[in-house]
Amino acid sequence: MNVEVLPLGPFAANCHVVWDNNRNALVIDPGFDGAHVARVIDSSHLKVCGWLLTHGHADHVCGLAEAYRMHPAPVYIHEKDAPWVFSENNGITPFYSAPERPNCELTTFSGTQTLEIGPFQMQAIHTPGHSPGCVCYYFQTESILFSGDTLFKGSAGRTDLRGGDARALAQSLKILAGLPDQTEVFPGHGESSTIAEEKAGNYFLREFSARA
Repeated sequence: MNVEVLPLGPFAANCHVVWDNNRNALVIDPGFDGAHVARVIDSSHLKVCGWLLTHGHADHVCGLAEAYRMHPAPVYIHEKDAPWVFSENNGITPFYSAPERPNCELTTFSGTQTLEIGPFQMQAIHTPGHSPGCVCYYFQTESILFSGDTLFKGSAGRTDLRGGDARALAQSLKILAGLPDQTEVFPGHGESSTIAEEKAGNYFLREFSARA
């Protein structure tokens, strides 16, 4: 599996473009400048099979509608974030306006689900805490986790935003700590890591998982 990381927008939120050897692709969290995301897709001659959102905050969603117009494909989001993701009050003033809704029905799911999208199979692990509908996308065969704003290199998602819940985040981190140590972690902001590295050096992963 190929992964390209695109830090986008004022908050440098990571958009991840993932593709296989047949150029089938998934795009995770197109948070800003959808035209740039589309150019990356075009330059690599990729066919987008799906747009995956780890959660609904504007810095992870604002580029979706523009990119979707050039590469339409199903949009996946957890049902608990779907009702407000494109609402007028989901902007982050003055950095992000409210995200434009793509011209499609959202594909929602509940709890933790196994998703099959084109040739890709992954587990959407429900990891609430940063938002009610946060998910991490886990590709078990490839040992890759896209952790959104639940787990970062050396840190974890904030819980002081609307819908945040520190107790829920503790439970979510405990789930992630149970993944294989070799799992490579691609977070929603910052550098990649591994579960082993975070269990050794991430205070939040150690402490929250121990208390949960």
